Amino acid sequence: MAFGGYDPIRYLNMEEPKAGVIAMVVLIVEDDPLIALTLENIVADNATGDIIAVRSRADAFEALSGEIDLAILDIDVTNGKTFDVAAELEAKGVPFIFVSASNQSQIPEELRHAPFVPKPFDEASIKRHLADAVSKKARGTATVVS
Repeated sequence: MAFGGYDPIRYLNMEEPKAGVIAMVVLIVEDDPLIALTLENIVADNATGDIIAVRSRADAFEALSGEIDLAILDIDVTNGKTFDVAAELEAKGVPFIFVSASNQSQIPEELRHAPFVPKPFDEASIKRHLADAVSKKARGTATVVS
């Protein structure tokens, strides 16, 4: 089902990774199509790999069946709050960022360690967290393109 021309799940392939570059799979959970597109553009301009953009918790859980390296989560999306998605990401060891207009105090205590970027956000904040995730992946069990 489309939402104002916005597919509920979109898989965007960023440019082909160059040798020695860390490829990332980034999940964006955002129900506002303009904000989702802005986040997709920031990620695509600053990382290599794939972007999975969804607008609901149900679609986010479907996307979690695959490999995810970083998630950008709005708190309030179609069909509820994303705290259960965040908990699942945490259980899998996947870093995530809350990017939301919601009050940070709504975040459950066990998830408050996650970075929180308030809306309206600036591109630099998203880029900083994206760069941190790429750096952590490079130091960990990253798959480096050869």
